[in-house]
Amino acid sequence: MTDWTFAVLGLAILAVWLPPLPLGRKPIPSWPFAFATALILGFASGVLRRPALPVLAVFAALVWAASSAPRGRPFFIVLAGAMAVALSVHVLPGFANPKVFDAERLTPDALPFTQYLNFDKGTAGLFLLAAFAPRVRRWREAGAIAWPLSLAALSSSILVLGLAVALGLVRLDPHWHPLAPTFLAVNLLFTCVAEEAFFRGLLQHRLPGPRPLAVVVSAGLFGLVHLPAGIAYAALATVLGLGCALVFERTRRIESAIAVHFAVNAVHFVGFTYPMIASA
Repeated sequence: MTDWTFAVLGLAILAVWLPPLPLGRKPIPSWPFAFATALILGFASGVLRRPALPVLAVFAALVWAASSAPRGRPFFIVLAGAMAVALSVHVLPGFANPKVFDAERLTPDALPFTQYLNFDKGTAGLFLLAAFAPRVRRWREAGAIAWPLSLAALSSSILVLGLAVALGLVRLDPHWHPLAPTFLAVNLLFTCVAEEAFFRGLLQHRLPGPRPLAVVVSAGLFGLVHLPAGIAYAALATVLGLGCALVFERTRRIESAIAVHFAVNAVHFVGFTYPMIASA
């Protein structure tokens, strides 16, 4: 049942892009129905415990206030953003996130790698994506962002991973792990979406002042949160954050930033040492 919990949570994230359901006088988004199902499955499987319900209720209320309250909106945006960070770093109670990888060496020279299925971070990404992130609404818009997205994904992959090789953090090492499809799906839906919905959809999109400053701030903070992995890793994350921030600023669509982030992560996972060389 745990697998179903996260499969349905992933469907809820994807459902943000679906057209609203024509129920009653005002169309209703479909993603809350999928999310409610994920909640039920989460409690039934033990992924969620009692404290999770009030935590998520408070977060939902803050996101609603931040996205709809005409007065005090900046105040609620700050609170919603702070709580999204707390959910993403797993300091709030009620979540028993299971592991996908448990201290596994993907290649002989790599550091052990652990990956979790994070209901708290996934939910934070879902709510921020639905409430704040400007998204593609029509196929014409998707076509318009295809070229800058592709260029940013290619250049960011070359620059970030080229620098990683030059710094001795990774080696070129093409491989295909049996759990690669699971890793890539989890990374896309519960990491890339969540982080880009926060750093670009909420922070960069809503930050007042000159747009170059918003780009620099979102990229810099993205690098800063990766500092626990080391200064060099944080510097590479800043470069990736800059690529995501620039393409988002160019397209004003969250899909472009998500795609660039995921492209670099995917190329790293299948083409190089992951997460980094053990002696680095």
